[in-house]
Amino acid sequence: MNGAALFRFHIPRALFRFHSAPAFFVEVPSDYNNPLPEGYEIADLPPCTYLYFNGMPFEDQNDYGTAIGILNEAIENYPFEKFGWKRTDTAPVLGMGAEAETGAKTAVPVEKIHEK
Repeated sequence: MNGAALFRFHIPRALFRFHSAPAFFVEVPSDYNNPLPEGYEIADLPPCTYLYFNGMPFEDQNDYGTAIGILNEAIENYPFEKFGWKRTDTAPVLGMGAEAETGAKTAVPVEKIHEK
C-alpha cells in the first residue's frame, strides 16, 4: 500500500495529521481532496510490505469474534524470523473482519531481515 487513506482504525499515531480514536479505514488516492465524512481524517502511509493471514471459514456468523481471536493468536505465535521477516510498527495492522464463508483476515506489516 502506498498513498493516502481515510482512517478510522488502529494505526501508528505518527501517521495521522490530526488525532482521533481508532476504528476503520478506506483507501483513497494520495491526491484526494474531497470533503471527509465526519470523524475521519487523512493518514499518509509509507510504502510497506504486508504478510496476509486468513483464518478458516466457520459455521455461525455470530462466532466472528472467536474467529478473529483465533487468527490473532496464530499471528502472535507465527515464527516471522524463521521465514526472514520481522514485524514493524511503521504501518498499521489491517484487521479486515471475519465472515463465516471466508474466515477472519488480517494483514501484518513486516520488514525483511537482512542477513549479516
